[in-house]
Amino acid sequence: MKKRILIIEDEEGIANAFMKQLTLIGNFDVQIAAGGAEGLKLLEDGKFDLVLLDLVMPEMDGVEVLQNMKDQHEKYKDVPVIALTNVTSDETRDEVMKLGAKKFIVKTNIEPDDLIGQINEVIGK
Repeated sequence: MKKRILIIEDEEGIANAFMKQLTLIGNFDVQIAAGGAEGLKLLEDGKFDLVLLDLVMPEMDGVEVLQNMKDQHEKYKDVPVIALTNVTSDETRDEVMKLGAKKFIVKTNIEPDDLIGQINEVIGK
């Protein structure tokens, strides 16, 4: 059975590029949420093995999503999160890791094979 990944990313082109890479190269079942609120709704409705989370989004950003997941720990405790963002500040990275993200990856610094390796490391594939 394929591992299920939820990409929470507001930029459609970026989300689709990652979905294509993860589906074709990584052989994952991927779903996209266009924002934080939609992502939380999909998490509530379905079982995902991992979340790839953008941090900079309108309305509900990635930090708020992580805070919500932490606040509802029992519901989301088994869903690891990788922050996949272009934010490079140490403060943001530290905050995201304290909220429970397993990894903090800068989008522009990662190749598809490396991303898939990082995902497999987190989900134990």
